[in-house]
Amino acid sequence: MHFHQTIHKLLLSYREKHNQNFNFLVRQRASTNDKKYPGGKFAHGMVFQGTDDYCFVALSDKSGGANSTKSIGIVIRPLQNNTYSAHFEIVFPGIEDPEIIAFYKELATKFTEIKWDKKGERAWLHIGEFSEDSPTLLYNWLDENYPILKESALKSGIDDILPNDERFEQLQDNLAKRLKSDKKPINYWIFQGNSKIYNITKALKAGHLKSWKVAAHKEKIKVGDQIIVWQTGNRAGCYALAEVTSEVGTFEEEEYEQQYYINSEETPPTHRVKIIITKYLADDPILWEEIKNNPLFSSFNGGTQGTNFSATEKEFKALLGMTKTTDINYWIYSPGRNAEHWNSFYEEGIMAIGWDELGDLSQYETRDDIYSALQENYGGEGSKKNNVTANFEFSREIKIGDVVIVKKGRNELLGYGIVTSDYFHNNSKKTYKSSRSVDWKINGSWKTNRSLVLKTLTNITNYKSDDDDYEFFYQRLMGLMQGDEKQIEIMQKLKLPTNQILFGPPGTGKTYFLKEQLFDQYTLKETSISHEKYSEKIVSDLTWWQVTTLALLEIGTASVNEILENRWVAKKASLSESKNVRATLWGTLQIHTIAESKNVAYTQRTAPFIFDKTQEKTWKLLSTELDEQAPELREIKDSVDNYNPDPDKIIKNYDFVTFHQSFAYEDFIEGIKPILPENEAEESIDLGYKIEDGVFKKLCLKAKNDPNNRYAIFIDEINRGNVSAIFGELITLIEIDKRTGAKNELSIKLPYSKELFSVPSNIDIYGTMNTADRSVEALDTALRRRFSFKEMMPNPELLSDIDIEGINLAELLTTINERIEVLVDRDHTIGHSYFLNVESKEDLKNVFMDKVIPLLQEYFFGDYSKMELVIGSYFFKKELPKVTFAVNNQEYYEERKRYVFKDFDSSDFDIITALKALLLITEEAS
Repeated sequence: MHFHQTIHKLLLSYREKHNQNFNFLVRQRASTNDKKYPGGKFAHGMVFQGTDDYCFVALSDKSGGANSTKSIGIVIRPLQNNTYSAHFEIVFPGIEDPEIIAFYKELATKFTEIKWDKKGERAWLHIGEFSEDSPTLLYNWLDENYPILKESALKSGIDDILPNDERFEQLQDNLAKRLKSDKKPINYWIFQGNSKIYNITKALKAGHLKSWKVAAHKEKIKVGDQIIVWQTGNRAGCYALAEVTSEVGTFEEEEYEQQYYINSEETPPTHRVKIIITKYLADDPILWEEIKNNPLFSSFNGGTQGTNFSATEKEFKALLGMTKTTDINYWIYSPGRNAEHWNSFYEEGIMAIGWDELGDLSQYETRDDIYSALQENYGGEGSKKNNVTANFEFSREIKIGDVVIVKKGRNELLGYGIVTSDYFHNNSKKTYKSSRSVDWKINGSWKTNRSLVLKTLTNITNYKSDDDDYEFFYQRLMGLMQGDEKQIEIMQKLKLPTNQILFGPPGTGKTYFLKEQLFDQYTLKETSISHEKYSEKIVSDLTWWQVTTLALLEIGTASVNEILENRWVAKKASLSESKNVRATLWGTLQIHTIAESKNVAYTQRTAPFIFDKTQEKTWKLLSTELDEQAPELREIKDSVDNYNPDPDKIIKNYDFVTFHQSFAYEDFIEGIKPILPENEAEESIDLGYKIEDGVFKKLCLKAKNDPNNRYAIFIDEINRGNVSAIFGELITLIEIDKRTGAKNELSIKLPYSKELFSVPSNIDIYGTMNTADRSVEALDTALRRRFSFKEMMPNPELLSDIDIEGINLAELLTTINERIEVLVDRDHTIGHSYFLNVESKEDLKNVFMDKVIPLLQEYFFGDYSKMELVIGSYFFKKELPKVTFAVNNQEYYEERKRYVFKDFDSSDFDIITALKALLLITEEAS
């Protein structure tokens, strides 16, 4: 990963977890013909303006003048060991607008240590150094200074100084597309080995060929390049095809790779790359004798002395086309008890079984041999039939190319993959040493209403299906995981919707639970959806002018009727709430017509201007205008036409929102919003407003159009909003039995759009609420009846292993919360999450200073005497100057005890001493 991408990931994390109003700009464009960076800078991971030596994170959307970056931003440079140096910069050489210059200079005055160059056109401020693992310094600087930048921009009255949310999302979307579409040019190589030096065949059969020596072309070999694995000798030929998975580096082979050298001499670290085998051919290699007379291989470089040679795409693809297929068996497999090892096996690209006392299974020739070994090592009576079969079939009968379906328990599938190696015994592992390499294709969760076999490993190739739509059982299981409509529809009907609120005091991990335990349940990998579903998802995110463009790009000049019948527009119409699709299409064509058009009189036109009407009353797309104003649409069309799912890309079937006092029905369900430029045409355009769907309604429409998958909305701080007003009439529709397709299904007419609307049964609603703000009992009664509630209280046990200089954090939290519960109530206790990352005395001090003390001040409404009962007297100054009043106060006022906190950063304050006093630990006891 390029360091630009690391910084991008850190900033997205900051925006998500710290400040959702933080917007920054990424690189907008880059030539794919860049000679220095073949394929373009996006292809090399340079997501910001800059080079390999620095990146410029733009915080302003204004030009930096003669500078190639924007005017305000953070410059970040990589140092050693994943650390970075950052400084803040204001640059505007060549800018002549006095108003904007005055703003820049006024902004600079907000930063006391900022420095200027001699021309007064560039100001900079050193921020400091931070690491990838600990970006706290950068985050703290943004916490303190980004609000200053935002406030200054708002006060200036200058438009578009800072990017808004829409601009941020637009550039992030563009970035995602460019990272996917822009690729470094693929090179093709021959990696050649000598059978007298290294036994390639055995290494391949064991799945142990993981890297290769690089003696030539070190500067050109890169990740993604394709490899012909060639062996010389009497049976010279191609024994595998592979792909480079790392940059060239100096490292030593793994121990299991070294065992295949003919002479077992130590191999020192050399220049190598890591590889993955994509096509195993060792059992039936493509020999040189078979291809030497083929004209495609007339200039083939294999066979000459050396290790690395260039190859051609034609040579590689010709060999790929010659690979033979064999009959495939389908296996159902459990990766440990209750699939406990699935995640690690998936990441490692292996399948493995236990019974480690048996040792290397390749030593056993027959089932009887394995039975005897089982009895000797594990004892017991009986046939041990299932255990014998599992070990024998795993080591002897599974073959490369077989499909392995992974299960959990009796009713859940987790994914499938293709076996890529013979059996091998991995002594480097502590358990589950009997292994095979597997190219896992899908990782997810699919419930099945048919009980699965209990055994660890079963060949189900010939199991018949009891479903008329499938001949074999494995077809039914594969259909479920690959998006078969019928199978998923059956399973969806078995799951009831969830309405649940997680409640508890601050810091008990409510939001963390949503993200860590629930988000993944509503996340799909792109590889788990069909081409049709992918197409539908793309269209659902496109506007009318975009689908109209794609239609004309596909069919050429056409009438409105022909456009309406095109697949892009027809799909958009099926997903749209538009009451008159024809009128919407007419409006879209006219509003985006070029100004020079002689056949369209419509005046209220909006960019992009890419259509024109012919004298024959047909419509055409102007290719030149498209390339200038919306070139990304060609890429979108290509991504659908040539659908190639990315195994690393995830699809989120959920939305996350936070309720607050200003959050309204119009944000959640639907409301009237002003029409902005570049929006799709609506019948109400002349009125200057349109009806816009809110976040929940949008999600409901997606769920309605995708009934085979579950969707969810996560509402953080649900009790901070006016729930009755936000949900409105939907407070009834979210009930389980009122959902679409339920026993008492109910639809209502929405007040703005006048459309009939119901909540789909495949959408779940989760909320979190902080009981320190508002108790469950204070919630609207109607809301309480429609949700189940899960209490999440402080869990001191999670801290039981953390001791800081004699202070056990579990005991500390328990003591504090017991006192709070007596003085206030259990809803105002303190959560464990504040203490989970405490590793030092300094961390502990900061938790009290920044988290615990402010919470106690809020809980006790400034009653410091009660706070003293909870935390003790050490935290407060003992001797305070006596207050002198203007008159003798003894007759009127009895002077109360005054409380002032000690300076936590002063040398006379010690957090350990303070907490020992809190816990009533005496020096003798300690």
